[in-house]
Amino acid sequence: MEVKRLLIMLAPQEADEKVLEAASFLSGSIIQSKASIQLFETGGQEEIKKLFGRTIFQKHYVKICRMSCIQLFHVKSNILKY
Repeated sequence: MEVKRLLIMLAPQEADEKVLEAASFLSGSIIQSKASIQLFETGGQEEIKKLFGRTIFQKHYVKICRMSCIQLFHVKSNILKY
């Protein structure tokens, strides 16, 4: 078996849970789909950076949307009480 690509992700030994979660999320994004696997196998450094950037953006966008929906739900619930 020949290794063609190797991604080394480094973090401080005392990294907190959020840093480790981010590293885990990024490494998982590589095997998320056939397209991302192929990009990692054949793409250049800039393409892989863009993949990671999109992945991070999507994760935080979903979190923001969920928070907004929850806050909106609470506002509507409070309005309906009156």
